[in-house]
Amino acid sequence: MDGVDGFKEMKDNRRGNALKYPLDEILLVALATVLTGGETYVDMADFAEDKLDLLRRLRPFKHGAPSHDTFGRVLSALDTERFGIWSANYMEAVARLLNGVIAVDGKTLRRSFDTASGQSPIHMINAWASDCRLVLAQLPVDDKTNEIPAVQRLLSILDLREATVTADAMHCQRETATQILAQGGDYALQVKGNQGRLHEDLQTFWELGAPPGTTMHRTVDQGHGRIETRTVQVCERIDWVQEEHDWPGLEAVVLVEATRELKRPREEADQEPQASRRHYLLSRVCSAREAAAVIRAHWGVENQVHWTLDVVFNEDQSRVRSDNGPSNLSLLRKMAMNALRQEPSALSLARKRRRAARDDEYLLKLLSFV
Repeated sequence: MDGVDGFKEMKDNRRGNALKYPLDEILLVALATVLTGGETYVDMADFAEDKLDLLRRLRPFKHGAPSHDTFGRVLSALDTERFGIWSANYMEAVARLLNGVIAVDGKTLRRSFDTASGQSPIHMINAWASDCRLVLAQLPVDDKTNEIPAVQRLLSILDLREATVTADAMHCQRETATQILAQGGDYALQVKGNQGRLHEDLQTFWELGAPPGTTMHRTVDQGHGRIETRTVQVCERIDWVQEEHDWPGLEAVVLVEATRELKRPREEADQEPQASRRHYLLSRVCSAREAAAVIRAHWGVENQVHWTLDVVFNEDQSRVRSDNGPSNLSLLRKMAMNALRQEPSALSLARKRRRAARDDEYLLKLLSFV
């Protein structure tokens, strides 16, 4: 059984002549096109025509290769949230094996705006399993709302048991923390000014000095002409926090102090180290070393997901704008990225895509990882 058999489970709301090309055939071609470097509906139509014999090893394609208009109509009309939930359910077998960090973060599809229709750029919320480097799910942010309820919807479709959910300060919300705990997970949430008095109290607490029992871990990293020192402190003596703020499930607070300096300052202003202090809430007591790893894992989503989508898959330059097309293509890119990462060879993702474009058997192997 090939990995794309799961496409058959997608509900197809089309009727009549619109069913000439089954949805699973459309999605198969779209995904294979993205795996081999294609980006547009025209690329999909060209791929289907060029690789029809290969595709018929997987599906009947009784009516031959679909046109680019067919790909445009189907992917623009396909319900983005339903597609995202189906993808998350399909990844559930992987998700249940996780006991590491699930990083939740958003990314804007920069060229998905449409001036003529007044459509703003589309913003997607992604759930990233840092240990296995897979995107577990995505959901769009509704124009009428914001990221907070979108993240809560996204979390509701994931199995969070024995996982630690990380998110930036926007999602340091009581409702989100309560939901994570109710689903069997733990959280590591950054605190900023949106939790005004709590943030101020944490600043004052650490300024008074760490109490006995606080654990500390320090790392020094060098690279790109910079030296960065990070000091992480974890304190579980937080009775005062709960008396003042009664935060759901809170077990420890964290202070991260980072100092960055240039190895070879060019100007006098560069000689002064840049310092920052960040505060976090933990629902599970752990060592400072482990807390540092959890917090560092969250920021990996920038390099492992966002950078890869923009540089390897050229996402920010995509001109697809109509209806649900941008969101659905974004999900297909993430499915392709997951498949490429699961293929065990040491090739870069870009080289794997080029190999898939010229080697049919290798492409079939990648499709088996979907």
